[in-house]
Amino acid sequence: MCGVGWVRADALLGDRLNDLDRSSATAKGYGHDGGIEVQPADPQARRRAMIVLAVLTPIALLATALTIAYLARVEGASVGDPQAALRRFGTFMLVGSSAAALLCVGTAAYVARICGLALRAERFPPPGVPTVREVRVMRGTSAKRMAAVGMVLAGVLALAGLVLPLMVWRLLVLLGRGA
Repeated sequence: MCGVGWVRADALLGDRLNDLDRSSATAKGYGHDGGIEVQPADPQARRRAMIVLAVLTPIALLATALTIAYLARVEGASVGDPQAALRRFGTFMLVGSSAAALLCVGTAAYVARICGLALRAERFPPPGVPTVREVRVMRGTSAKRMAAVGMVLAGVLALAGLVLPLMVWRLLVLLGRGA
């Protein structure tokens, strides 16, 4: 079960591709016996992902429209009272960067949890974790390497999320908003 983009390579090359994949699978850490282990897609996880996207897309569009309208009002108010406009803009930036920070830290925690499970199980994706599409299962050193890279990326994402509001606050101080 090997796919290249949207084309099923099995249909094009038949068993020849499967034989080639099996011969190198053990070296890549895909399976114990050289066979490629595939974790099937979870239909419920796919359905949940589609529902989340269907709900979040209009919310994101509404938030974008409200942000544009708010910033236009702040820009209009800057003519009469630039300091008040800067304070309103500063509050907006701090709230926005704090929301982004929460999103970054939450995503980092989720990625770290999945990678921690993978490190303990020496299998990626870890057992019991639903996937939205078929995924080749990695075992051994390949799985540990993937999990370690994920842990590093989760740490970088969490750090970026924590630093973002501080950087925005510092920028606002430099612009004259004050603390």
